[in-house]
Amino acid sequence: MLNLSDLQSKIARFESYLASDPDNCNLLIDLADAYHGTGDFPKALSCFERVIMLKPDSAVGRSRRAAVYLSQHRFADAELELAGIIAGGVTDPAIHHNLGLALYHQRNFDAAQQHFLSAAQSGFSYAGNWKYLAYSLHHLGQLDEAIGATEKWAATDGSTDSRGFLALLHFDLGDQARASVIAQQVLQEDPDNTDANEVIASLAMEKQDMALARDTYARMIMQAPDYGRGWLGHGLSLLHGEDRTGAVAALSTAAEKMPGHAGTLVALGWSHFIAENFSKAEQVFRDAIALDRNFAESHGGLASALVHLHRMEEAKQAILLADKLDPANFGAVYAKAALLQLEGRSALADRLIDRALHSTPVAGGKPLIESLARLKFGR
Repeated sequence: MLNLSDLQSKIARFESYLASDPDNCNLLIDLADAYHGTGDFPKALSCFERVIMLKPDSAVGRSRRAAVYLSQHRFADAELELAGIIAGGVTDPAIHHNLGLALYHQRNFDAAQQHFLSAAQSGFSYAGNWKYLAYSLHHLGQLDEAIGATEKWAATDGSTDSRGFLALLHFDLGDQARASVIAQQVLQEDPDNTDANEVIASLAMEKQDMALARDTYARMIMQAPDYGRGWLGHGLSLLHGEDRTGAVAALSTAAEKMPGHAGTLVALGWSHFIAENFSKAEQVFRDAIALDRNFAESHGGLASALVHLHRMEEAKQAILLADKLDPANFGAVYAKAALLQLEGRSALADRLIDRALHSTPVAGGKPLIESLARLKFGR
């Protein structure tokens, strides 16, 4: 890869050539690529647009222009450009990869993975293609397929990033032993690897080693402030330590970093609930339901908030929906106990709430913190 000085020298040389041959498309493309490399996106686009004006059917000019759009985070524009090239019959796997990136960054993970897969099937062995294919499959919940793509990624570049993500996938699949082994190996080489630290922190939380979990999450969010799972784990560790204000702030950040993840919103809803802001909790649980109407914990959390807002009939309807989706959900158990308490059956309610908070409320269910900890799925 050329350094900035080399690129600037190339630019000066190409500009001098172009002065005597202004319609040379190959020269314009080379100059545009050099501008792109220095981060001068407007000049790069100007050159590519001249190429397209001179040769409207230039797939190279259009695909390189789309690459600049990607660098500018103009993902919708890149998608439109690249989809048009493919519709015109161009089968270059790199174009499929770039279209996959444009779709991925617009959170269209299903369409993105199809283009990453198409590029791979055409022999495109770029490690980044396997990486984003794995990321897309992870978002879609296709964990076995994501593991396969990550193993290809690791075989291509051997990076600690690929192996750290492999550990995370095994953790999300429920293979804690395998996840722990891989994560520990990665951390020996790269102590700051985000995904491997996430595995270690999550395992610590499940083992109730809250000091290790808190320390690891606090370090993670300093090192990787855009990593949503780090903020989610940090918020849950604060919630466990009864730092209600800190938990709400951390989980709010997690929700911003992971838009579209209902589990994060459920955790945020419970943090508002525990802080006794029941109206805000209701709003957040309803937001979670809007994202995924089939997630029982969203309906259970809503039921609990509605009970404390004294909207009993609505709460009962939410309980019915939650139980229909998953009778082992925490929120509905808590809401039922709260209703019993309001009916004057305090002893029974206290036993049910205690079981829900500190043990398994229903056969196959989980206590609150463990239930929330297992919501950490997706990037």
